[in-house]
Amino acid sequence: MVLIITILNKIVIANEIKDVQFKPQSNSLLLAKELATNAIHLVHFQSALLIKASERDFPFNIPSNSTVNYIRYPQSYRTTMVQFSSDMYKTFFDTYSTMQRIQLAVERVPNCIKTLLRLLTTEPSAMIQRLLTVSLNSMVRLSNENMVLITKTIDQLTNLLNFSNEINQYSINSSPGFNGLSSDKTDLMLYNEFNSKNLLEKISTIIHQIKNQFEHVPELIMTLYTIESNSYFLHHLSSIYNEILRRYVLDQAASIEKHLLLLTDEERSKDLAKISQELENSLHNIKPLFIEREREFEINNMALQQAYEKLRNEYQERSWNLLASQ
Repeated sequence: MVLIITILNKIVIANEIKDVQFKPQSNSLLLAKELATNAIHLVHFQSALLIKASERDFPFNIPSNSTVNYIRYPQSYRTTMVQFSSDMYKTFFDTYSTMQRIQLAVERVPNCIKTLLRLLTTEPSAMIQRLLTVSLNSMVRLSNENMVLITKTIDQLTNLLNFSNEINQYSINSSPGFNGLSSDKTDLMLYNEFNSKNLLEKISTIIHQIKNQFEHVPELIMTLYTIESNSYFLHHLSSIYNEILRRYVLDQAASIEKHLLLLTDEERSKDLAKISQELENSLHNIKPLFIEREREFEINNMALQQAYEKLRNEYQERSWNLLASQ
């Protein structure tokens, strides 16, 4: 669209942005769904690890010539699990705050877009040029502020991933007795059903996926202030992700250390079954939410597209009439 391209060019010039790849967004909330599902799984797997850690504590098997960057208590696997859980919760909580701020910011974009379109279709003058610059700068400021917030989130996820990899590097399977093979217990049902090494690897994989998914958001931010549909998409992304965090992640992550208080294998087995059922219920419960939001998103996005097509046609008609009159 002529007007949108014009706005994009002006913003690029105003910010001296070079070599930025702008990719159109598909009419899908897949990114929001992936982020929400991964967050729920991450809390579930970490809960399972804490249940296992409640049985016994032990030091990490760290060679004397190795340097650890994240594990503050190498003599205690259990305490390290608490440390990691705390970092995980803080990351989720800060992300929740970030998405709230982004949601509020993008709600201002439609009015900015309308102002720009009105100015661009007005007879050029020195006053119009000044107002256009003010409007562009306002959108650029919103973009830059949210870029800083998302960059912080990505940095937090990077640290959490590095922490997880460090734990995995000196994994519990290298510590005698933890996998049940040399334990004096004859029946460790949890260790037969779950392998802690695999859980740690899954956690690292999920954090890596979340980090990669959030790395798509800056690209959205760079384009959402030029195309209103991307603004609408990011609004839905932040809204849905925050709703999932509030309903199914934050409370669970905040109380995750309770799993360390379990005393018997029977209690651990029941707790593990409980969190597994909660995971299944959560994933089931979010399906209607996404169906509803997807339908709402598609309807409103179609209406938005039609409105811009109408605006484009009106603008082209005015341009043709102006040329004809000359």
